[in-house]
Amino acid sequence: FPNPLRRGEELKINLEGIKEDVLIVIRDAKGQEFYSKAAINYEDNQLIAVPINVDIPAGFYIVTASSENLIY
Repeated sequence: FPNPLRRGEELKINLEGIKEDVLIVIRDAKGQEFYSKAAINYEDNQLIAVPINVDIPAGFYIVTASSENLIY
């Protein structure tokens, strides 16, 4: 959240209920990766903020969080 998001804002990803380290990836509809970062989840209610800057053009994106065993 928020959705939609404006350039210069932060995309906030709530990792509530995920109790392991995850990799956050943002891709466009063609599969091109625009952001990738490991999120170390020490607490159950961790919130990750992803800055959306000029490197990410306007459009629709798929945000995935994956661990060694699951994709969220």
